[in-house]
Amino acid sequence: MVEFNTNNGVVYNLLQSLTLNGPAWSWVNGHQRTRNGRGAWQALVAYYEGDAMQTRSKQECYEAIAKATYQGARRNFDFNAYVTIHQKAHQDLIRLGEPIPENKKVRDFLQGITDPQCNSIKLNVISNQAFMNSFAQTINYMANATDLTTRNSTSSTRQVAQATTHGNQNNENTTNRGRGRRDRGGHGHRSRGCGRGRNYNH
Repeated sequence: MVEFNTNNGVVYNLLQSLTLNGPAWSWVNGHQRTRNGRGAWQALVAYYEGDAMQTRSKQECYEAIAKATYQGARRNFDFNAYVTIHQKAHQDLIRLGEPIPENKKVRDFLQGITDPQCNSIKLNVISNQAFMNSFAQTINYMANATDLTTRNSTSSTRQVAQATTHGNQNNENTTNRGRGRRDRGGHGHRSRGCGRGRNYNH
């Protein structure tokens, strides 16, 4: 009995250190006077694994999937970040006992992608039954395809910028050469009548 009370107190101390001043502390704090670790743990499980919390957690997963969109690569949000949102939501739903069918995962995933550069990639997925029935295959294929598309787009943009810069430099050099010729022509002509005057008496 002494050993049980000791271990019970150790469990309480651990739960206290993990939850103190957090949202779960109110469930542990109710057992502070008796230092009942078992009772505190049961209170936490009853709340966080109860029907009400599970329903709320499931709803949060569905909302995360519905709100996630990919409109093209951004500085702090790329295609991998979009994939992560869906993967985490599906993992949580499996843990909560409500897994989504594979083809529904793929449809939801495609629906959130609005980047025009991904249109042909999406069509390839839709036309391939193996992709439509496998969320894992779909995200692997699309991750590689979008990465290649992004790199090609970046390369094309860089080439256009370089060509534009080179063209501007050529125009500027041509203008400068033309101006130089005009300047030399203006200063090089002298009037012979403007030299020292001499009087000739005939």
